Amino acid sequence: MAVAYWGVSTSEGRRRWRLPERLPDLKGKWLTFYMIVWAIMLPLAIIGPVRSAHVLQGYMAKPAWAPYGIEIVSGTDELLVSAPYTEEARQAGVHRYDRIVEIDDWKVSQSAAAATDARLHLRKPEGASTVFKLIGKDGGVRQVRLTFSRRHIEEPFRGSGISLGSAVAIQIGGSLLNCLGFVAAAVLLFVRQRRQAVPALLSLGFVMASASLFGADWSDLGVSNTLVNFIGALAFCLLFAALLAFPDGRFFPRWVQIAVLALPILLIVAAANASPSVLLSAIGGFLVLAVFALISRYRRLSPGPMLQQMRWVFLGFLGGMALFILNIVGNLTAGQLQLVDARWYAWGFLPPFLGDVGSLLIAVGLMVSVLKYRLYDADAVIGRSAAYGILTIGFVGLFAGSEKLAELIGERYFAHSIGIAAGAVGAAVAAACIVPLHNRVHRWAERRFQKPLIRLREGLPECVADLRESAPVEQLVAAVMTRIEAGVRSTREAMLLTDKGRLEVAGKR
Repeated sequence: MAVAYWGVSTSEGRRRWRLPERLPDLKGKWLTFYMIVWAIMLPLAIIGPVRSAHVLQGYMAKPAWAPYGIEIVSGTDELLVSAPYTEEARQAGVHRYDRIVEIDDWKVSQSAAAATDARLHLRKPEGASTVFKLIGKDGGVRQVRLTFSRRHIEEPFRGSGISLGSAVAIQIGGSLLNCLGFVAAAVLLFVRQRRQAVPALLSLGFVMASASLFGADWSDLGVSNTLVNFIGALAFCLLFAALLAFPDGRFFPRWVQIAVLALPILLIVAAANASPSVLLSAIGGFLVLAVFALISRYRRLSPGPMLQQMRWVFLGFLGGMALFILNIVGNLTAGQLQLVDARWYAWGFLPPFLGDVGSLLIAVGLMVSVLKYRLYDADAVIGRSAAYGILTIGFVGLFAGSEKLAELIGERYFAHSIGIAAGAVGAAVAAACIVPLHNRVHRWAERRFQKPLIRLREGLPECVADLRESAPVEQLVAAVMTRIEAGVRSTREAMLLTDKGRLEVAGKR
């Protein structure tokens, strides 16, 4: 006789410990403890982002470095210049990634508090000057004198099409939108499925992430950044554990158990107050493991509701990762272009907003999947998303290519640039090609992502035509319902036939 209980296997005096095969559902005292922790974190998840938005608004309204025409790279223990975005700073000899070591003979400490301490030495009356001692990437030491002026704050925004107020609204609105989405997803999962392991972990992870991430700052209330970072790392642990066991709580494939046991590494890194790059590397590694686990589980699933759940998750991940990539590329591009033209500094506020929307898409995909909302629409949404993505890329490519070709032809045959006419030619070519491209892409997307529906659409008329003359009504109804069930993945069906003006149920499942 053998008994297995919570990972312990006993058999006639022999005991063997093994890991559980799935996450246990919450009940009893564990459910009570979970509800208490969740209730504590929920108000913090709302208050934290609001406070951070208020602090950020005040910081951007009275910036410390902007009146000198420079900005500082965030997230480092050194004061590194991200870019000199005013003419005065560039003429004074300030370069990108110069390290500030002294401010008016005050030596800058290499610590996380360096940026905060430096603010005390930067506040000066309008027109006053400050001497900065810099060390360049080549090791050269030099001193520059910069003027404190409010006009330096507005200079990068002149002629860019974006005002300082719009930039502040974009940055703050992105973070608040992200947190609002996380809190809404957490509340829905808590209300609907808090007893199940995966929804419970996702819900608590979302509220902890909202309370600690997205620039949350509790230092003015005596809460250390180490504790905030630890809560953020714990949020990632909960979210990764849910992803590794998604969607039914089972650890499959078996190597997922090892990945779950290794999640406390994030907590150790956060508690040790390691550098942001180390923590981000650890988070990235576990994210890759979670994606591999989802892909491996997806490939082993047979058609059914669980497969549709996984497709919603992948749709959210693909949309989120696409926006994350645009965020990274946009930041790098804006950082390089603002060295040539200061107006690109203003456009550097847009890429982070895409990153905020990307993380929100991932959360929405998980929430819709767990709540099993409109699972039968997953294939249609994925197909349409792929089609519109291809159409967007195709339209931009056609426009850019046609415009460039028109410019080259104008320079070759007319000996000068044809200016705005090249843009008109590009727009006309793109508009002429978009309709046939639209039809082809949508047909391809349907056949690629909605195969059962295509088979139903094309095969059902043939099936009815073959059986209506020879088969009894019962056999015809059964054949039609079988095809409909496979085509739209229905869980309940009923077929009604008209008999002398009355509707009769001919079949149901």
